[in-house]
Amino acid sequence: MKKIIVAVVAALAMAIAAHTAIAQINPFGKWAQVGFTKEDAEMNQKAAASLYEKPDVKIGEKASWQNPASGNAGTVTATRIYKYKDMPCVDLLSSLDLKDSQDKSKKELKSTRCKVASGEWKILHK
Repeated sequence: MKKIIVAVVAALAMAIAAHTAIAQINPFGKWAQVGFTKEDAEMNQKAAASLYEKPDVKIGEKASWQNPASGNAGTVTATRIYKYKDMPCVDLLSSLDLKDSQDKSKKELKSTRCKVASGEWKILHK
């Protein structure tokens, strides 16, 4: 019985870790069914990085992207710049225009990137 419980706990821990890793790679996965592609996610990530990696980024500064292959486009805006536990952080708002989406509501995702001790920028989950 004890071995079964340990196996279940280990499987659950691996599932949670895998889900977290996927979110680090593509937090936009929920829009895949409406035509948001892997390439769109990569373009959005590059636009975001151009903001949070910029030493003098300003609140309200924007970076845009457009993918001719999918017809999708987006804008990333720096909405807040601050320190969290001695790490420089930037809050970002990604606004997406998905060509094939039947739902015409705004597609937005808020995220936070913080520069960790190693110098890498990581998604912060508060």
